[in-house]
Amino acid sequence: MENEQKEIARLELREKTLSKLLVEARTVDMFVPLTGYPNGFAAVKVGMTEADVYAAYPKEAIKVGELGYLSVKLANSPFDHATYYLEDTKGGKKISHIIFRLERIYDGERQDLVKRISENLGKPLTIATGYHVWPARDKTDVLVTDKYSLMILAEGYRPAYWPQDKEYEALCKALAKNSCPSNGAK
Repeated sequence: MENEQKEIARLELREKTLSKLLVEARTVDMFVPLTGYPNGFAAVKVGMTEADVYAAYPKEAIKVGELGYLSVKLANSPFDHATYYLEDTKGGKKISHIIFRLERIYDGERQDLVKRISENLGKPLTIATGYHVWPARDKTDVLVTDKYSLMILAEGYRPAYWPQDKEYEALCKALAKNSCPSNGAK
């Protein structure tokens, strides 16, 4: 009985170790260089149209949310889905922001995602404790919203629940903006 318990403990430790190695291997190069877009999700970007989402992904991978957003599930990516939020414009429905969600097997900390993005985009601007922004070269900003999610949105916009007062104005000045939107992401 004692030998069986030792063997079970050894196998559980081995499984945990192998799981960590798998996660590490799948997240090493998880982003398209110099952008916040995860590999596998770079075909559709902020500012593109609803039609671009349907053109880029298999129809069966796309689900329409009740509020009109589009959620795309992809296999073989550390991110299990992307949600494309649409806004009505004169040119049709355009993507205002995108949220990418890591698979739940990535039981890391928020800092793990911050580290991976920083490896790709450099040091973030920190506007308050836990609120990091990476300005990207494509006129978008990348934000980590929790330990499983990142958001890409038009440069200068922020979620309504993010700090908006002095910290927000300081960020705008740091980004050399004359003015910033007053109420977060559209």
